[in-house]
Amino acid sequence: MKSRRRTANKVSLYLQSMLMVVALFAVIALIGGFQSSNFKSQIALLLGAETPTTDKSLWKWCPPEVTEIQHLPSQTVVKDADSLKALCKVSIRPSSSEEIKKSTFVPLLRAESPGATLVVEAGVSQGISQSDLFRISGLAFHSKHLRIQLDKIFAIQSKSN
Repeated sequence: MKSRRRTANKVSLYLQSMLMVVALFAVIALIGGFQSSNFKSQIALLLGAETPTTDKSLWKWCPPEVTEIQHLPSQTVVKDADSLKALCKVSIRPSSSEEIKKSTFVPLLRAESPGATLVVEAGVSQGISQSDLFRISGLAFHSKHLRIQLDKIFAIQSKSN
């Protein structure tokens, strides 16, 4: 009877040890998964953040070889490479069809390149500008990133004029 109990205790000890090893590997795998950039960007999107984690997550809306971007309300023109890059590559998130139906769009930016011109329109709902709703060639989207760049670049431009 004692030998059966010892055998049962040894089997129980082996099972507990194997369970602990499997649990350790599961924890290590979960920690690795949580630290991946894909997981972090998905959580950021889920929480409504729009901060791009890599340059690949940015959308380049400007025509190729853009030479200047004109801010249509102020008639200010931007030609320096850093400002063009900051305005042309933006993070975006989708807009709902209800938002688009309720909004009218007014021209905001015009990007010029040899042989191509694109116009960015800003969304306006009931006479009030929706700060991060934009449309390019019929594609409406939200972009806090673009709004921040607009505020930063054109505030600097207006101070220097």
